[in-house]
Amino acid sequence: MTLLALVAAAVAVAADWPVIQGTERGQADQPARPFGFVQVVGEGVFAHAVDGRVPTFDRLGTGDAALGLSVRRARLGLRGSVPETDQRLTWLVSLEAGTGSVTRTSPVVLSDASVTFVPTPPLCVRVGRFKLPLGDEALESNPVAAPTIDASVATLQLLQENPIAEGAYTGGASGYRDLGVSAFGSMQVGPLQVSYDTMVSNGEPALVDPTTDKDLSARVTVAYVLSGAPTDPHRHELALSAWAQRGGRNLEGQAATRLREGVGLHLETAPFRARAELIRGVGMIEAGPNPPFPGEPVVVYPDGVALGGYVLAHGAWRWAGATARWDTLRRGADDPTTVRVFQNWTFGVDATVAHRVRLLVDYTHRRLDAPRGDAAAARVAAAMGDRVAAQLGVTF
Repeated sequence: MTLLALVAAAVAVAADWPVIQGTERGQADQPARPFGFVQVVGEGVFAHAVDGRVPTFDRLGTGDAALGLSVRRARLGLRGSVPETDQRLTWLVSLEAGTGSVTRTSPVVLSDASVTFVPTPPLCVRVGRFKLPLGDEALESNPVAAPTIDASVATLQLLQENPIAEGAYTGGASGYRDLGVSAFGSMQVGPLQVSYDTMVSNGEPALVDPTTDKDLSARVTVAYVLSGAPTDPHRHELALSAWAQRGGRNLEGQAATRLREGVGLHLETAPFRARAELIRGVGMIEAGPNPPFPGEPVVVYPDGVALGGYVLAHGAWRWAGATARWDTLRRGADDPTTVRVFQNWTFGVDATVAHRVRLLVDYTHRRLDAPRGDAAAARVAAAMGDRVAAQLGVTF
C-alpha cells in the first residue's frame, strides 16, 4: 500500500459509519479477526490558580498535574462473521483501558458487544452495546478519522453521559454508547445516498437497565456522492444529517426528560474537507463540580438547556494535514447566574509517520465566560488556560 493510500485511510471522515462499523461489509469472510488501537498522549495546560486552588478544567485527569503523559485509550477487540451466513450474521466485542473518562472508575471496561443480522442490505438489525446514532464526532471512528485529539466541547459535554448520584460520579462515561437494539442501513439512487439509523436503548450508561424508561434515538443522512463507492470510508461527498435522542431520567428521585438533537453539514473533496454541527440539549445538563474544584459536588440541571456546535476545516497534503476548528457551548439553568459560555479555537497538524502510526499535535485556545455570574464566578472562569497536546496512535 502506498503512503498516499495510508494517509487517505487515516483521515477518512466521509463515511456511512453505522454500516462500516456495524457490519463486515467489504471485508473477507472470517469467523474472527482481532483489531484495536493504542493512543498515548502528552499534554499540558497553562493552569491558573484561584485563591491557591487550581480548577478542575486546568487539571489533567483527577490529579493535580498540569503536564503529563498517559495512555489515553487502549482498545482490544474481536469481530467477524458467522461461517456459512454470507456475512449476514456478524459480531463484535471489545474492551477498553486507559485514563479517559470511560475508565474513570474501572481500569478495564466493556466497550462494545453486539450481534448484527442483515436480512437484506437496506436493513440491518443490531443488538447489544454499541454507538448511538448521534452527531458526526460521536459516530466516526476516532483512531482513524478524528482530525483533532479531543472532540468539541458541545459533543463532550452534551453527548457523553455520566452516571451521577449524590453529587459524585458513580461510573465511567458512556463513550456515546448504550445497550439496545437498532435498525439501520442505506440506499442509493444515482449519486444520492440516504442512510438511516434508529435505536431503542436503556438510556443509562450501564450494562444492566436500572429503569423501565427507554431512550429513542434516530439519525438520517442524505449525501450527494461526488466520487467513490457508497461504503468507501474516504469517498467525496456533500452530506446533510439530522438526529435526535429522547428519554426519561431519574435524578435523586426527581423525574426529568433528557433531549439531545442536532444537524450537521459535511463536504469532502480531496485534499480539503469542511464540517459543521449544531447540537442542542434540554434536560439533564451536567455542569461538573460546582465550584469547579476537586472534592466539590457534581451538579446536574434537570431542566437546564444548552446550545453549541463547531465549524471545522481540514487540508491534507501527501503524508500530512492541518486542521482549524472553532467550537462553542452555552449552557445554564433557569437562574441566569448559572449561564456559562465556552469558546475554543483549536489548531492542529496530523501526520502518518509509519504504517498504521498516526501523530496529532493540537494547540487549543480556551475561553470561559460567566456573563451573569458574580465576581467570584468571573475570576474562576478567567482562570481557564490554553492547552497543548500531542498524541501518537497505533492501530491494528
